[in-house]
Amino acid sequence: MESTFEQYKHTCSLGVLDYFNSNNNLQLKIETTLFIESLRLTVYKHFKMKAIPKFLLTSVLLLITFLAPGQDSVYQKIQLKDRFPTVLEKSNFNIWRTDFYICTGIAYAKSLGKTTDDFATFVGNSHSWESIKGKGLEPAVQILYGLIMLYQNGRFEIISESPAFVTMQFNRPYKVYFSKGYQLGVSLEEFERCLWGHIKILADRIGLNFEYNIVGEQIISSLKINE
Repeated sequence: MESTFEQYKHTCSLGVLDYFNSNNNLQLKIETTLFIESLRLTVYKHFKMKAIPKFLLTSVLLLITFLAPGQDSVYQKIQLKDRFPTVLEKSNFNIWRTDFYICTGIAYAKSLGKTTDDFATFVGNSHSWESIKGKGLEPAVQILYGLIMLYQNGRFEIISESPAFVTMQFNRPYKVYFSKGYQLGVSLEEFERCLWGHIKILADRIGLNFEYNIVGEQIISSLKINE
């Protein structure tokens, strides 16, 4: 009958063979095998000399086993690829995805017999601007500015301002998503009605009045502190 060590030797050799079959890097194969064989020889010498306790011998043998991984832990068939390798591409995709989900929500509401305004009301009451309540107009203006400037071709300017009233003008950069018509059965008009409608609700909940008017390719809007 084979000794315990001889049985282990055979098992470890099979592990190395699996490693050879699963890895195409010859240099890595050679280096790993030499390392494993060196460890195995050391264990063998200690085993013959009975110089180490059995529990320590077992631990070392287990370590060697883990150093000879099988195919599943070494070979990776699926090569991962970044579809959006640049920061700009990632940003553009995330903006599109957000707007697409707005369309998804509108489409779902309509499928239940609801309207765009119903969905805008739901979103406006689910989200919150509470963190900027009582801090004047600037934080709200900054939010609107940030929203438009997320788009690569976003344009935003302040036309006039006072402590209690500000007028702004910005473009409609999201229009490009509707250049071929509807998105999930949702029109550009419905999208804008929901987008700006829910912002009006958010503003109203913290004591601000938001109004907007679409004029050609621009939107003229205002924010006022309610008395």
